Amino acid sequence: MLSSVFSNLSSVDYLHLATFIVLIAVVLYVIAAVGLLKMKNWGRYLALIIGIFDIIVGVIGLIAIVGLIPLIFGIIIVVYLAGDVKYEFE
Repeated sequence: MLSSVFSNLSSVDYLHLATFIVLIAVVLYVIAAVGLLKMKNWGRYLALIIGIFDIIVGVIGLIAIVGLIPLIFGIIIVVYLAGDVKYEFE
């Protein structure tokens, strides 16, 4: 069913979909950044979720030979925020 939906999309529709996904990601990054700057635990959790998502996207992108940078940043974010720094958050 899902493949039939995507088979009917034009290249402009794919660009609109990609733009929408990037816009949502940017909003989530900004929300996480505010939480991290205020040293809130929810900001740390959101950043961890985003970092894990970046790792997944990076691995998928690496398979497509384009996603090494999100993979590296995702690993750095998860390792840093899962470490001893978690005790600094409320």
